[in-house]
Amino acid sequence: MKKRGKKGQVMGMPFIFIFSLILVAVALFVGFWVIKNFMERAEQLAIYDFTNQLENEVISTWQKEEASKTITLAFSKKFDQICFTNLNSCSQPPGFCYEAKNIWSKTSQDNLFLMPFGTAEKYEASTAWHIKCGQKECLEIQNTICFPVENGKVTIKLTKESGQPVKVSLPLP
Repeated sequence: MKKRGKKGQVMGMPFIFIFSLILVAVALFVGFWVIKNFMERAEQLAIYDFTNQLENEVISTWQKEEASKTITLAFSKKFDQICFTNLNSCSQPPGFCYEAKNIWSKTSQDNLFLMPFGTAEKYEASTAWHIKCGQKECLEIQNTICFPVENGKVTIKLTKESGQPVKVSLPLP
């Protein structure tokens, strides 16, 4: 009779080693995939949180008879600036208004744009937003005005005069 145990052990050892390497590779792939998705969701949450806070600040300013305040909101470092514009009074190509109106806006009423265009879509969020107060328009935007994102923060001045809509402007240094 021949002994078979030793030959089987030699064949089994490389198989176990290769199988272990495959399991480690799959675990690393899944780990990186989960971390990537978690980071995308965090970015998406930062975008939604910023727009909700901004809309709440605009509504609270709009509800007052007269108000003037400068707000600083946390935002993502992946954006260069946010811009307010009135698409109905925008000039046509070339430039910001053309892209905003014809490519990135969902509706003709969108008045807040995240720049660079398309960055938000990477995180399944919108590039264009419509800031309003309930069912009413409460922002007065005559020309396109952009605010820089500096160190993940945006500073905006909101002003309201009696009987007028809220105006956005750059804060004085």
